[in-house]
Amino acid sequence: MAIPNGLHVAPPVEGERHALADIRTVAKAECQAVEPHVCHERALEVLAGDAGAPEIARAQALMAEACDRGFSTSCVPRFTRPTAIVPARPQYTADARQHGVEGYVLVKCTITVEGLPTNCRILRSLPYLDQVVLEAVAASRYTPVTFLGRPVEIEYVFDFHFKLR
Repeated sequence: MAIPNGLHVAPPVEGERHALADIRTVAKAECQAVEPHVCHERALEVLAGDAGAPEIARAQALMAEACDRGFSTSCVPRFTRPTAIVPARPQYTADARQHGVEGYVLVKCTITVEGLPTNCRILRSLPYLDQVVLEAVAASRYTPVTFLGRPVEIEYVFDFHFKLR
């Protein structure tokens, strides 16, 4: 899912795919014997506590199941996307220019409920540019992602395109 300013929702890694499939299967079974509005209410109850990533994933699965079963209120997007308050703007290094380095650097970070990128790691590297990209991302700030009005922590992939002119 593309986000403005070069920010993208990180696709799940292989192990996470299985966990998400399991969450969806459980949510489907949990909603099977109840009316769709009850499934929607369960999602809201899950979020009423101190929701972390597993609870948010469960709530999303419950909402999706309620939507699939005809409860249209669950079909409305419930996420707000982060916007850059202080955008990351890494600059070419002298070594990268000298060596004609061009391409993309991809960085996966956790955006905290305060809008801070943390736990950043390079997914796609370019010589002489990784460190300046990590520094630029560390200095950036975003509005937090919210789900149903509550700030949530979420993983994002930032992409930075470098092209010499």
